[in-house]
Amino acid sequence: MRTLVGFAITAVFVFLVARQLSPAQVLDTLASLDPAWLIAAVLSLAAGYLLRIVRWHIMLRAQASDVSLFGCAGPFMISIAVNNTMPLRAGDVVRIFAFRDRLGLQPSFVAGTLLVERILDLCVLLCLFFLTLTLVPSSAVPQTLVTLAGWFAVAVVVALGVVFLVPLHARRLVDLVAGSGALRGNRIVTVLAGIARNILDSFIRLRSGGRVFLLMLVTVLSWLFEGGVFVATLLAVGLDHPPTVGLFTMTAATLSTMIPSSPGYVGTFHYFAIEALKAFGTGAAVAGAFAVAVHLILWVTTTLVGTAFLAAGGFSRLRQRAVRPSG
Repeated sequence: MRTLVGFAITAVFVFLVARQLSPAQVLDTLASLDPAWLIAAVLSLAAGYLLRIVRWHIMLRAQASDVSLFGCAGPFMISIAVNNTMPLRAGDVVRIFAFRDRLGLQPSFVAGTLLVERILDLCVLLCLFFLTLTLVPSSAVPQTLVTLAGWFAVAVVVALGVVFLVPLHARRLVDLVAGSGALRGNRIVTVLAGIARNILDSFIRLRSGGRVFLLMLVTVLSWLFEGGVFVATLLAVGLDHPPTVGLFTMTAATLSTMIPSSPGYVGTFHYFAIEALKAFGTGAAVAGAFAVAVHLILWVTTTLVGTAFLAAGGFSRLRQRAVRPSG
C-alpha cells in the first residue's frame, strides 16, 4: 500500500513539474552544461560519501574494533544503490544484515547506527535550511512551511537529546515496562524489549570516547561536500548564484525526500529543487535543467558505485573483507 501511495505522490509531483517546463528548453540547457563543473560535482559527491562511510565506520567500531573502512564501504554503497532502485527503503534492510554472520553484530545494533545517521543528518540539514532561509525573499516561502519546519527541527533536537543524553534512563524504562506484572513473560513484549535494549546499548556505546563530537563534525562536512554538488551544478548550467543558494536548494530538495515517493525520489526532489531556485529569480526552464542534472549526478553515480561493489563479489566477499587479516 505504501508503495502505491509513493508512486501516486510521484505522479502528482511529476505533473506539477512537467506543466511548468518546456522540454525543448530543458534539453537545450542540458546540452550546454559545462563538463568541467560536472566533474567537480562528481568529485564533491565522492568526498561527501567517503565521509559518510567514515562516519558509519566510526559507529561500527564502537562494537567491532576490527571492522575495516573498506569493509564498510561495500555494504554502505550497495544499500544506497538498492534504495535508489527499490521501494520501502530496502537498502537499509540490506545494510542492517550485511555484517551479521561475519562480525556477529546484532542487526539491532546496526539498525541503531542507521537511526543515529538519520537524526544527525536531519539535525545538520535543518540547521543549514534555517541558516540559508534568511537569504530567501520572505514572499517566496510560505510561512506555514517555515513553521512546520521549525516544529520538525524541535522534534529532531529532542530525538538527538534522547539518543545521546538519556539512553541509560530509557533502557531502565524499557526494563521496568517489560518486567511489570501484566507484561512479564509476554513473548512479543520480550522480543520488542530485547530489540529496544540492543538499540539503546548502541546509543550508549556511540556516545562514549568523544564520538558524538566527531560524528557531528563528519556529518557537517559530508553535507557541505554534498552542497558542493549543487553549487558546481549551478555553475554548470551557467548560473552565478552565491554558494548559499546551492546549499538552500540542497536542503529543500533533500528534505523533500522524506515525502513518500518512488525509488530515487523522482518528482518530489525535482519539484522542490526547482521551487527553491525560482525563489531566487531563476527561470523555470533553467531551474528544471538544474534539477534534472543534479538528480542524475546524485542518482547515477551512487547507483553505479553500489552496483560495482555488488558485481565485484557480492556480500560474501564483502563480509570476508570486513575484518582485517591478522598478522
